[in-house]
Amino acid sequence: NNTGNYFSFSGAWKLHNENFIELPKWLNILKLRGGYGTLGNNTVSPYAYTATVNPFANYVFGDDLAPGTTVVSAKDPGLKWEDTETINAAIELGMFDNKLQFSAEYYRKKSSDILANVPLPLSAGTIEPDWSVSVVKNAADVQNTGFEFVLSFDNSDNEFKYNISANLGTLKNEVLRIGENDIPIPGINSRTEVGRSIGELYVYETDGLFQNQAEVDAHASQPGAQPGDVRFVDQITVDTDGDGIPDATDGLITDEDRVFKGVTIPKISYGLNFSASYKDWDFSCFWQGNAGNKIYNGTYNSLMIGGLLNHHTDMLNFWTPTNTNTNVPRPDQLETNANPRGSDRFIESGNYIKLQSLQLGYNIPMENVKVIEKLRVYFSGQNLLTLSGYKGYDPDFLSDGLFSRGFELGSFPNPRTFSFGVDVKF
Repeated sequence: NNTGNYFSFSGAWKLHNENFIELPKWLNILKLRGGYGTLGNNTVSPYAYTATVNPFANYVFGDDLAPGTTVVSAKDPGLKWEDTETINAAIELGMFDNKLQFSAEYYRKKSSDILANVPLPLSAGTIEPDWSVSVVKNAADVQNTGFEFVLSFDNSDNEFKYNISANLGTLKNEVLRIGENDIPIPGINSRTEVGRSIGELYVYETDGLFQNQAEVDAHASQPGAQPGDVRFVDQITVDTDGDGIPDATDGLITDEDRVFKGVTIPKISYGLNFSASYKDWDFSCFWQGNAGNKIYNGTYNSLMIGGLLNHHTDMLNFWTPTNTNTNVPRPDQLETNANPRGSDRFIESGNYIKLQSLQLGYNIPMENVKVIEKLRVYFSGQNLLTLSGYKGYDPDFLSDGLFSRGFELGSFPNPRTFSFGVDVKF
């Protein structure tokens, strides 16, 4: 299936050009627009649809060594292109001689037949439906919906000229389908499940530290736990009286007690551009940020292991019988309670505001220099300031794939750059 047919169309209605519509004088542009389109994405290797074999799989048949061939990879022969369907509708306004402009747009983007590794079911002869035996299939349907707003103001009437533009977008991500049986896809301390966002963090929930042996004994069975260890929440409920209503927990801390603890795709993204000029001076800056997402700080997690490893300075405030006002568990070389296991201890807010770029320039007057028509010197900087509570290098890091996008483990920090330049026009 190496071809696909796709199409799109769009249209707009400039209401301000209609004679039967009378707009106030301050409103110069009133425009409605919308569109619909489909697009394909072919990310399949040339032979990803066909299984490969080992032609040298000999087998003892009776008393003789017989030549044989065996299949060594499972493939889906019906692989096809990924499909994306997009719908958008917007309104645009121009006001006060078009100095002030505003647009608001709604969009819905549905991606179908996304290529992904899907665990094979038990009926395929596998030990269990996990990542050890999987096959690439057109496995998932995902939908993104949201709004995008843009507001700008331009004032070029005076000697001091400036332009301000701001944008804000919202995004809701939802998984609509996974494979044929909607088996969840695991990631690194995350889980992708139908009805939720891709790669949501999926970890143990914590409830402080055990302060004494009595608290350990009263808690659900947590093998290896001692005073000073992390107390994990028992999430699984059971029906003890047979009335069909869960009324107690099962008293065991297992992998089944993990819960969803936050989306990793930002719900809000925004930006602000400002530029200005006065006589021979010019200035510009760009701010950008995200909000509404969580990050699993794998670097901090690895530095909070109580064994013979490098440690974060937070480990200095570890629990002791005389230092109980802390959230850092006791150091334990053997980690009998698995205190560093994936939990909400290492989940942080991904919100940030960043000064992405800034530039200041000056045009040196060249009226008396015949050879040079224009000479401008400037100073610029990139990634100058980040406002965030994140403990890692940078909350704006390179994602580690589709299903583990919120996991950060020593990602290379974004560099801060300063530069000075000269523009010469002869």
